[in-house]
Amino acid sequence: MVIWHAVALGILQGLTEFFPISSSAHLELIPWMAGWDDFGDDASLKNGFDVALHLGTLVGALCYFRQDIVRYVSAGAIVGYRHLASYRASRQPQLGENRLQEARLEDGRTAWLLAASAIPTALVGGIWASSWESVGDTIGLVVAMLALFAGLLWLADRQASARVASLEATTSKTVPESALPFKTAAAMGLAQVCALVPGVSRSGVTITAGLFAQLPRQAATRFSFLMGLPVIAGAGLYKFIDIGGWDGIPVDYQAGFAWGVLTSAVSAWIAIWGLMRLLQRWSFTPFVMERMLLAALALGLLAAGVR
Repeated sequence: MVIWHAVALGILQGLTEFFPISSSAHLELIPWMAGWDDFGDDASLKNGFDVALHLGTLVGALCYFRQDIVRYVSAGAIVGYRHLASYRASRQPQLGENRLQEARLEDGRTAWLLAASAIPTALVGGIWASSWESVGDTIGLVVAMLALFAGLLWLADRQASARVASLEATTSKTVPESALPFKTAAAMGLAQVCALVPGVSRSGVTITAGLFAQLPRQAATRFSFLMGLPVIAGAGLYKFIDIGGWDGIPVDYQAGFAWGVLTSAVSAWIAIWGLMRLLQRWSFTPFVMERMLLAALALGLLAAGVR
């Protein structure tokens, strides 16, 4: 495998996994446009490389959210146990007994919301896992999903802009995950199922659902990133084991895989850090435009018979 191809695709994966522009579409279209043929007809090896890149983005995201993850996991376990114990004793813990307990309960609620939001994707992806891998070979479908969900993101973002203007941004940056209604988390979890189709974008469709549910941009984005972690981890680890782990990768491809994982991890961290700051001043319009331009370019190449 050409090392610089692996590096380029790693950077591309890290950025597009969390930017709402679809990593699957970019990993499918960019090598197709450039005429790269690193894997030949070996679909399993190509899928294995995609899995490695996704695990790289997971590492980058875990590094960025490491403190939040530790807090949520510990609080979720404690709150789950305490609520069960309280139920058995026919008494409920009093929210507000002290500030520390209140914060712990809020973190625990967030942890359970995040876990519940991953269930629809895990169920659908697990049942029809083998069906999704061949869908990505349909360039026309990828182009259509890029354009369609770009339009939905644009509509949702326009509504968010109108809300910010009417409220003068008084609450647009301060909504914590613990304040999300369960129905909003459920809607974002159901929307995440759509991302199993290449070209949709996991972060894009969940952010869109959050914006339509009237969440501020930063709150929708942050929750989208966090709820994607168990999905990326579960799918990545399952497929990595399925291909035989590191031993299942041919020796002459291992360096390329390693570089891909490293660059995807670093670029994922940068993408999350950058987007959370970008949204303090900007909307999602640049990402909508990028999706539409990529779709138009791919469609043009198809129509012209160049690729």
